[in-house]
Formats: sequence, C-alpha cells, structure tokens
Amino acid sequence: MLTALAIAALMTLAPEHQLLLQRHVEQNNRPDLSIGLFDKQAGVMASQAKYKDLTCGRRGGKTTTLSRAGLDSLQNNPVVGGNDESITPFIGPTKNHAKRLIWGRMQLDAKHFRIPVTFNNTDLIATHENGAQFWVMGADDDRDVQRLRGFSYRRVIIDEAQAIGADFEDLVDQVLDPALADYDGDLILSGTPNAACTGYFYKAATGQLLDDRGRDQWEHWRWTVLDNPYFPLWRGKQDWRKRAERWLEAYRRKKNWPPDHPAFLREWMAMWERDEGGLVVKYNPKRNHFDELPKGYHWRHVIGVDLGKGKIARKVQGVPKGNFALNVWAFSEDLPDVFSVHQFKKAGLEVSDWARIISQAQADFNAVATVADCGALGEAIVADISRRFGIPIRAAEKPSKAAAIDLLNSDLAARHTWGRNDSPLADEWGILQWDEDRRTEDPRFPNDLSDASLYGWREARHWAHVPEPELPPEGTREYSDYVAAELKRLRAKKIAKKKKRKGKV
Repeated sequence: MLTALAIAALMTLAPEHQLLLQRHVEQNNRPDLSIGLFDKQAGVMASQAKYKDLTCGRRGGKTTTLSRAGLDSLQNNPVVGGNDESITPFIGPTKNHAKRLIWGRMQLDAKHFRIPVTFNNTDLIATHENGAQFWVMGADDDRDVQRLRGFSYRRVIIDEAQAIGADFEDLVDQVLDPALADYDGDLILSGTPNAACTGYFYKAATGQLLDDRGRDQWEHWRWTVLDNPYFPLWRGKQDWRKRAERWLEAYRRKKNWPPDHPAFLREWMAMWERDEGGLVVKYNPKRNHFDELPKGYHWRHVIGVDLGKGKIARKVQGVPKGNFALNVWAFSEDLPDVFSVHQFKKAGLEVSDWARIISQAQADFNAVATVADCGALGEAIVADISRRFGIPIRAAEKPSKAAAIDLLNSDLAARHTWGRNDSPLADEWGILQWDEDRRTEDPRFPNDLSDASLYGWREARHWAHVPEPELPPEGTREYSDYVAAELKRLRAKKIAKKKKRKGKV
C-alpha cells in the first residue's frame, strides 16, 4: 500500500513519468501465466515471432495454451487509461464452436491467476479492468468478419484452423494482417491436421507461406498428448512419459487401428496425412467442376435448404442460432446429370429473412420444388413457415444420411454431379471430414451447405433419367428387326386400348 506521502509525491511527476511508473508497477505485479505449462506451451508464450502455427494432437493441451495467450494479451495492455486499442479476437470455425473451445477455460484461468476480467456471456467479450478486450468470434459469420475491419490488434488467435475454408486466406491477408501492422501484433494459428491436407493452416504449418524473398514466415510448433505431463491420468507421476505411451498404444489397439492409420496419425500424432477415405463428400475439383450448363437443354431447378438452429428452434429447444444455408440444383429430363448453380449461407438470420431469401431464389430459378430441414422439429417448422409467408416449401425427406452420402459419392465418381471449384459448396465439401471413427461428420467442420445440397440433390430425381435406346444403323438387318419389333409393340398397345374401352362400355 502506498502512503499518503508517497501518493502526493507521485502526483508531482509529469504525466508521462506517472504512466511509466504505473506500467512498471503493473508489470511486476502481473501473474506468471507460464506456470503450469510444459516446455512447448511455455515456448509459445515466450515467443516473439509475428506468425506462429500450433499443430497439436488431441489432449495435447492446446486450449490451455490459447487461454493463457489470450489472458497474457489482456493484461499486457500497454496504454492503461489511454485511447489506444487493445483487442484480441479469438476466431473459430463458428462462433458457437469458438465459445465451447475457449470461454469456460479462460474463465477458470482468470479466476486461478486472479486476473481482473469481466466476462460478458451475451456478447462473448472479456474485458480486463485496464480496458483491454478479448472477443470470441466465428469465421463463418459475415457480421463477425465485418466487425474485424477497422480495428488494430496486438494479437489474433485462430483455433481449429483446419476447419476454416478458402476464405480464410482472404481473411488473414486482407483483414487481419493489415490490422496487426499498427502495433506489430502477432498471429497464432492452431489446430489438428485435416484429412484433405489443404487450406491456409496446412500451408502455414508445412512451410509453404513464404515472403517475397522466399523465406518461411512462420514459427512452427507441434506437440501431442505424449508431450503433456499434465494430462490427468499421469499428472504428477515421475514416469509420466511411459504411462502416456502405454495409454496411447492401448487406445490405438482399442480402436483397432494399425500404427499408420490416417486418423491416428492426424488426430493423435499431429501429422499431416492425406486421407481420401476420411472425407465425407468425394468431390474432385478436376473431375466434377463445370463452368457453364450444357447448351440445348430445358433446365429445371430444385432448392435444398438447411434452416440451422434458427429463431423458432431456439425458442422451443433453447439452442443458439446456426447457419441458414441454401443450394440450387439444375437438372434436365434429358440428362442423368445435376449441377449446383447457386449457394447462400449466413448466420443469425430471422425467420422473415429465411422466407425472403427462399422466395427470391424460387423466383430467380423458377424452382419446381423447395425442400428444407430444421432438425427434429423440421416438419412442423417448415409447415409453419410455408403457412405464414405463403411460399411453397416442404420438409425434406430424411432417409439414412450415410446411405444418401454414399449415393452422392457414387454420382460424383460417375461424373453425374457437378459443382464449381470456387463456390462455397465446393469449399465446404473440400474439407468436411468424418470423425475419427468414420461414423458421423466431425463437428469441428461446418456442414450447413453440404446438408442443404443433399436435401435438394435427393429431390432433383436426375438419377431417374432413362436414356434413349441407341438405334442400329439404317439399312442393316438389325435396323429392320428393330422397326418390325417396334411396329409389333405399337399394334399390341393399340389392341389393348380397344379392349379396355370395350370392357368399360
């Protein structure tokens, strides 16, 4: 405690000297956030590198590292009480996923280290008493992305970076990198390798992002559960490393995985291992891309919609809003093919927005059918929307999703389903992967457009196309036989009609 005399003496200092002294006192009173971290985690905290990528396996302690990095950024606000900005965005694939990743962990750490932070659970903004803020955001939400513009940052953290699509590169290059320049801030990317081995995070972690002199700009960090002495099963044990090795080996055997199983190498050993079988949709940009619809056909359109967990579902189920997604398929009765010609995806929309967007798409494409899904309450919600807003829409058929995906993949392999490589749907398909057991889709990866496209794809009925028979060349005996058989069939059909009419009389 400062005495009254000391405080009076301080007040005689020039303002800039008061500020320097204040910074010195606060610096010495800040808790050491590296306490309780193992060497690699502490190395990230101490690093001065501008760009850092953290490639981590499951249960490796990644979230703890990011929570400490966020709190470190908060308590190191360099201008206390000034007008300088000190904002640290934490960005996940979606806002809800980002919240699940960091919000609870950060509150526990702040309480443990007695860091004076207030947590706004509505806006997902943590505010230090010095004015610094920590924002939790989603890369898939246009509103969150737009909020990122116009500010200056000293640190940006992006987690589960493997699940963020092609727009990720634009987000970093056009929005985040310039915003970090003012104060020479740092960017932290973290995640687990994805099955597709594509994307900005993959390029960063594998040394492919070079400066204009051809130098790697990134500092690379990689660790697994085998590096984590604080895992609960062996915390405090002297032989923790041997225990960790035995536990992971037992886990691998329980899963019946060979040592080189792609899911094991990616998820637990943090190794970039491309795995076609681990991808949900087998869209191949070289095989399934189209530029324009084939000429000379009459095109019909169907619309598939995934309403997400929106306003009505939120009221009934008590869950937050999700992404509204819409996909338009074009098909012709004269072709066995179907083409994805339009997509739309956005979070946080109201029911009236859904109706407006669906109605506009129906008008633009003269859709013959629109099908939508909203989870367990889908049929009732879709019927209510159709009734309230007067738009023709019905609940999507929902047989086995896995079986429908198998059929879609078969159609892609046969080159009967087409998309555009630069589309949001292709972007989502390109990284969407199964969980490590390959039973359900990995919840870390957005699948809103993929689901919307699947509902509409079933409805297109392009697979019911029956090709015209190939006729033998005229003048051949086979052609004469074909004509004779066709005449015989038509006569039989005519006689059958006459008998039917007589029977009615």
